Amino acid sequence: MTIGDITMGVISINYNKLNVEKTGNTNQKLAINTVPKIEDVKEGKINAFGTKSDILNIKFSFRSAFEPTVANLDIEGTIIYTGEDNKKSMDEWTKNKKLPENEHIEIINHLFKTAGLKALMLSEMAGIPPVIALPKVTKAAKKK
Repeated sequence: MTIGDITMGVISINYNKLNVEKTGNTNQKLAINTVPKIEDVKEGKINAFGTKSDILNIKFSFRSAFEPTVANLDIEGTIIYTGEDNKKSMDEWTKNKKLPENEHIEIINHLFKTAGLKALMLSEMAGIPPVIALPKVTKAAKKK
């Protein structure tokens, strides 16, 4: 799909819910499971560059669960998206509740980049461990 002469993917992301709650002691060994998920897809239109173009409104969630249950983090919102063939994507969603694989991968990766950054910020503000693994610098071993 093109808008004007531009082929697009993710156009924008809008957040409806940014929630973090610390309910217990996080100074212990924790398992953290972070899952981005496409919840729903609806057709829409956008007026860009003087033309109306078809888009997909993709409702998403980005949730982190802690085990033991000492915190939770929930992010929800909508991605405005246009792909190669929105009608085909919408048909696939209606039939199987899935997007075509390439589009699904693009959207999930986008969620890790965008909602993942929001999740890191929220986890830092609440004093809970980061919900996405961060690189760690360690001291180099001495050579003998």
